[in-house]
Amino acid sequence: MRNFAIGILTMYLLSMVIAYIADAEKKPSYPNLKVSGYIQARYTMDKDEVNDFQAKRARGKFSGNVSEKIKYSLLFDFIDDKHGSNLADAYIDVNYLPQAKVRMGQFKTPFSMEYLTSSTKWDTVELAQVVSKLGSKRDIGIQISGDVSPLVEYTVGVFNGTGSNAAEENKRKDIIAHGVIKPLKGLLLGVSHYEGWSGKEDENKTKRRTGAQLSFIKEPLSVKGEFIFGKNGETSAYGWYAQLGYTLPIPLGKGSQRLQAIVKYDSYDPNGDKEKDKTDIATVGLTWFITKNAKLQVNNRLILNEDLEVDNDVVIAQFQAIW
Repeated sequence: MRNFAIGILTMYLLSMVIAYIADAEKKPSYPNLKVSGYIQARYTMDKDEVNDFQAKRARGKFSGNVSEKIKYSLLFDFIDDKHGSNLADAYIDVNYLPQAKVRMGQFKTPFSMEYLTSSTKWDTVELAQVVSKLGSKRDIGIQISGDVSPLVEYTVGVFNGTGSNAAEENKRKDIIAHGVIKPLKGLLLGVSHYEGWSGKEDENKTKRRTGAQLSFIKEPLSVKGEFIFGKNGETSAYGWYAQLGYTLPIPLGKGSQRLQAIVKYDSYDPNGDKEKDKTDIATVGLTWFITKNAKLQVNNRLILNEDLEVDNDVVIAQFQAIW
């Protein structure tokens, strides 16, 4: 009887230990760390330039939580060293309220739908001209974002305005606001505004941007577009892009391999008061999603001048691997 009681007690204690271990595994420990990254390697065939292989991007990310509501992220770019530093992102997220999430540090500023999309998820290998030229960049500051309702999102931020890894040049701060509404499933309508200044205190120039975005995704179809108007001092610039995509599964091997066809047209005028300086680019591309973490993109970019004559014809093949 005694041995039986000891056996029952032992089994009970073991069950309690197992239950504790299982419960501990469900609850994440803090602080924690996740390591990720990606590499984009490409080959460019340019009829007017030297054809070359290139490691376009190689980035490593260290992220995690210091508590349930506080997160951190560090992103290093091992190829592009802006201002002598390989640091791309360095920020802290404080998420106590879903309607008012706070981000502080260096990160992508909330302007332009295409720019805010990670380069690992771009539909084409290059940004549209207007996004590259007028879309905001990484900067140092603070922003608040949240969901007003399931249909409305907002982001408002205050930044130095000098870009990543750079000290402030003047006493003024740049203000950026971005809003999104989702009236229908798959449809996203957005608007952004940037109000800032560039240059040192004695040579401040107004830096203003206003943009509108549209995205409609209903597999296998996707439609995206943006228009951005900008002003640097007395110079006005504007541009837009429109894009159509169609994705189909392909019966090759195991897994969910897909093939996406993309047609994109973008136009950019760097000076509205100057003639014959507008550039258009027509892009036709294919993306082969080989696995969840690997894809191959091939883009043919026709660069057109003001008279819509071909100035250059570029073919870019880019392979991407993420982990």
